[in-house]
Amino acid sequence: MVTELRLAQHGMGMQEATIIQWHKQEGEPFAAGDLLVEVEAAKTTVEIEAEEAGTLIRIVAQPDEVVEVGAVLAELSLDSVPASAGTAAAAPAAVRANAPEPVGAVPEARPREQDVSVQVEPRARRLAEQSGVDLAAISATGPGGRITEADVQRHLEVQGEAKSSAGVPLKGLRGTIARKMLQSLQSTAQLTLVTEADVTDFEARRATLKREAPLSLTEMLVPALVAALRRHPQLNALLENDVLTRQPDVNIGVAVQTEAGLVVPVIHGADRLGLRALQARLRQLVEASRSGSADPGDMSGGTFTVTNLGAYGIDAFTPILHAPQVAILGVGRAVERYVRRDGGPEWRTFLTLSLTFDHRAVDGAPAAEFLRTLSEALAQPDTWLDA
Repeated sequence: MVTELRLAQHGMGMQEATIIQWHKQEGEPFAAGDLLVEVEAAKTTVEIEAEEAGTLIRIVAQPDEVVEVGAVLAELSLDSVPASAGTAAAAPAAVRANAPEPVGAVPEARPREQDVSVQVEPRARRLAEQSGVDLAAISATGPGGRITEADVQRHLEVQGEAKSSAGVPLKGLRGTIARKMLQSLQSTAQLTLVTEADVTDFEARRATLKREAPLSLTEMLVPALVAALRRHPQLNALLENDVLTRQPDVNIGVAVQTEAGLVVPVIHGADRLGLRALQARLRQLVEASRSGSADPGDMSGGTFTVTNLGAYGIDAFTPILHAPQVAILGVGRAVERYVRRDGGPEWRTFLTLSLTFDHRAVDGAPAAEFLRTLSEALAQPDTWLDA
């Protein structure tokens, strides 16, 4: 029986994916549970495997091709491999326990749970293949003896082969980032406003809370951001197909730099979380993003994004919108200054905030009001902080 393998939807908001690599070739048989193809969706690698034994008849979607959800990836014959070949035909395919039910796949294609028995991470395998590295020569440091992308990169550096990446086409996660950034700049009217916030009391309160448990600036800033968005809901909105929609939930995306590139995991329902619950969720998302195990659903559905470059010594910058969101906040470094106050000169701590917004959706004055509200909230943390 010949059937079509279609791209299923993994996580709300997923609309397309990029074909990374086919693990079976045309005319090649496969068993139930065999890995057929890897795709990249919402900056997350999804492994699509066979649910029944068969043969790959024709590959429709080629590597590096961007396809929409529901598109045909390949044609399969499901009656040409006997059940005794490889894994039994009745063997169930691995299914990620928390993955949403796929839509429009025949047979259904689902992301596979990370398994320590798989000794090479997909990204590590791709980097090794692109660089001509023998995986047998790599020293594995991942869980269960798993070879990670960092292991391959270290090997390249030791061998003096890191420069071989020069001239490599932008594809995979880097290609996705490049395409999305260019599309954002070309399709939106972006404008950036910059201000300084007095965070002297904010940092004093954070220092007190850090005695109980570590607390980063971003982790404590997000609740202040939520409070400001509640007062200015026009910034917590999406603009799609010339339709502006204010969002009922505050889902904060936080830019995270990984070895593979920039990703933006989303804290869904950030307006319903207290400080410590929000901190725990953010740390969980960051860890999953950097290990490459984040669910595609965690990378979509954001309504506002924050990116922090303060750790790199940056003050002000112009963050690029994570379209279709209408605003993104850039956070710079906190610096101390000797300033004159009512009681005389004193040392105060200031933080630079850079707000990029889509001028089609928000005018300059409302955007400035939002920045002022956020600055005032940071200056008076006791008015919104719920530890």
